[in-house]
Formats: sequence, structure tokens, C-alpha cells
Amino acid sequence: MSRLLEAVCALTVGVLVALLVWGADPGAVRVAWRDGQLSGVTVLFVAACALWLVLWRRRTGRGWPA
Repeated sequence: MSRLLEAVCALTVGVLVALLVWGADPGAVRVAWRDGQLSGVTVLFVAACALWLVLWRRRTGRGWPA
């Protein structure tokens, strides 16, 4: 189950990055960022990255750096 969640998190991050890089006008992204319209996407991206990192560290048995 942990590997499935890890894969879902990695896929979510990949899709968000791909959509932002390939499918968006850079000027429109800057305006949306300044207006606060990307806050939901940003929260989803950060949460997916953090969850993926936690699941990956748990699966590999690596500890947190001191």
C-alpha cells in the first residue's frame, strides 16, 4: 500500500510540473501567482512532495539527517 501511495504522489507531482511547464503561458502564470490564484495548486504540490518523501524514506529505511 505504501508503494502505491508513493507512486500516486510521484505521479501527482509529475503531472503538476508537466502542466505548469508545457501547458501554461509564463506571463499568465506570473499574474495568477501574484493574484493568489495558484495557492491551491501550490498546496497540493507541496503536500504531494512531502508525502512522497516521507513514504520513500520509510520504505528505504533511511533516517532523517541530523
